[in-house]
Amino acid sequence: MCDWKKIFIGGIAGGILLTIVSFIAGWVLNLFIPFGWATIQGIRSINDPIMALYFAYPLVISFAAAFVFDRLHEAKWTQKKGSAKGIYFGGILFLLETIPNQFLVFTTMNYPNAFYVHNIIGSAIGYALLGILFTKIWKEK
Repeated sequence: MCDWKKIFIGGIAGGILLTIVSFIAGWVLNLFIPFGWATIQGIRSINDPIMALYFAYPLVISFAAAFVFDRLHEAKWTQKKGSAKGIYFGGILFLLETIPNQFLVFTTMNYPNAFYVHNIIGSAIGYALLGILFTKIWKEK
């Protein structure tokens, strides 16, 4: 049985967390590997209304991840406990979402290398923290 209250809380809190991590990681990484989003060919202007979907992306990912975590958190697929289980779950998310996504973008677009570094590092940190957040919401011991 799904715990819809925890899925809702995890989805909202996770979306906020991923958005904040994305901005902070982008800002910090831009200090070391600078590049301008506005200079990338093919990216829509921030004034374009469809760019609002960019901010929905973390919510969609976190709700989907919260649903999956709810279904799998008691499974025997991991013997990890507490935060280690969350980091493990974040690693699985990273492997299933970020690596194929970045491979697809890398092979079809001509973006600067810093773009890929920003996305990979930001996702690795964000998904690990998302998994830890889920372990706290589901009170994993």
